Amino acid sequence: MRILAQGCGKLSHGLRVLEQEVDRYKRLFYDLQASWEKEVQHQKNKRQMRAVVVIIQKYVCKWLVQHAYLKFLSATTSI
Repeated sequence: MRILAQGCGKLSHGLRVLEQEVDRYKRLFYDLQASWEKEVQHQKNKRQMRAVVVIIQKYVCKWLVQHAYLKFLSATTSI
């Protein structure tokens, strides 16, 4: 009977250790998942920022060309 009780005690200890390991790996998995989602969001924000920069550059370039053309046009009409 005593041997059986010792075996059950070892088994319950082993189960506790196993549960602790599972919990540790779950926490590690959730941390990695959160880190991955944060990185994906960061990359998405980077792409959006680049798109905004390209749009701004496009409008500035358009304005500069238009401004230069109008200067050229006023210079040619005065000649």
